[in-house]
Amino acid sequence: MTRHRFHVGQTVKLSMGIFHPDRSLTCTIVRLLPFDGICFQYRVKNMREAFERVAKEHELTMDRVDF
Repeated sequence: MTRHRFHVGQTVKLSMGIFHPDRSLTCTIVRLLPFDGICFQYRVKNMREAFERVAKEHELTMDRVDF
């Protein structure tokens, strides 16, 4: 098992799938969740939404370079 690819506070793109009108959503990583046996998961939040989502690591891509 490796470690999480993303870190708390990082801005990422969440893939919403081909049937969603916006196909991707810019989110911030809120919390690192444990390995579920298949992949790492993350709690993410879009600033335009009042709720948080759980995203699997393969659904996320880097939005920009964070230093």
